Amino acid sequence: MSGTEQHSELHTLEQAVAALVNDSCLGMGAAALTERSCRIQRITSQIDALRVVTLRQTERAVVAERHGDGTLISGIASETKVDATTIREDKRFAHWLDDFSRFADAHLAGILSRSHIRLLRRTDNSRNHHQMQQDQQLLISHAE
Repeated sequence: MSGTEQHSELHTLEQAVAALVNDSCLGMGAAALTERSCRIQRITSQIDALRVVTLRQTERAVVAERHGDGTLISGIASETKVDATTIREDKRFAHWLDDFSRFADAHLAGILSRSHIRLLRRTDNSRNHHQMQQDQQLLISHAE
């Protein structure tokens, strides 16, 4: 997908989010509101995964071009008004996911939330790291 196509898709996403923000939930029943809440939660998880993957890809591109990433984090923080600590945490999260491609895919698909992955990450250590890599699908199935 070209940069122009991606820009267009992001623009469409921004418009869709703006429309939902402006959409009043008045008159919606409990079932419709519950479905809306669940769908927004899944979409939020997918966007979180997309943000982390994109940051990791950006980092790789910047390191390849500039041989350093200090300006990447400060540049993103400055542009988005997000604390650099949050961006650094996303970076560490993305690095950890490099070893767990199935977790990363499940995160992108909205199957695993960031909370799920945080819990899995907390249990990872040198004694069980290899076993966790082998058991990714099993661990994902427990979340589904």
